[in-house]
Amino acid sequence: MNSKELWQRFAQQIGISDRELDASFRALTKRYSLPRRYYHTLDGHVVRCIELFQDVHYVAINPLAVEGALWLHDAYYNPGTYDNEKRSGIWAQSFLRQFGARDEQLIDQIVRLIAATTHTGELIGSDEQLVMDIDLAILGAPQNDFDKYEVCIRNEYAWVPWLTFAEKRKEILKKFLARPTIYHHRIFVERYERMARKNLIRSIKQLRKSQEYQSSKAQE
Repeated sequence: MNSKELWQRFAQQIGISDRELDASFRALTKRYSLPRRYYHTLDGHVVRCIELFQDVHYVAINPLAVEGALWLHDAYYNPGTYDNEKRSGIWAQSFLRQFGARDEQLIDQIVRLIAATTHTGELIGSDEQLVMDIDLAILGAPQNDFDKYEVCIRNEYAWVPWLTFAEKRKEILKKFLARPTIYHHRIFVERYERMARKNLIRSIKQLRKSQEYQSSKAQE
């Protein structure tokens, strides 16, 4: 199924009427087509999250809330700010109400799950952990896919000087490595943990080497 078909299937389940399906998808597409997106795109990252969720949906306590959070968790994305998740939640709430979703409890749960994608703090709920695990599945992807992901992230932060970007990126990757496990649910640990650690260690080494090279060139 393509992104439109996947969205319409989900939208119908949460009460969006047939006459609003096309309009809601256009609004979603427009939101995910804003500048500075190389990785955080609708047909890229979001669809991969939905497809992975379909494979592990049985893990979810509230599948509709989890899927809604995955669709909308990057609705607001500005690499230069630190409240993307909060703003995505606000946008998601308005968007869902605008196009006819009437279950306020479900909308609140979706907003709460979107907040989990900050990847900071203690995730106390199984569904929060599931959303986070799916969002971070790319870390455990095959090497070529992970390397493409890293290039896309750099492109999204192209305005940041390389040495600064490399230092901040290393800090983020090291925080994931410092966890007892990167993932929470057993199925994700079994599928992705080992490869994720290999990818992160390799990326940190490459960033460090590049920093050393750039620093040495600057001193010549």
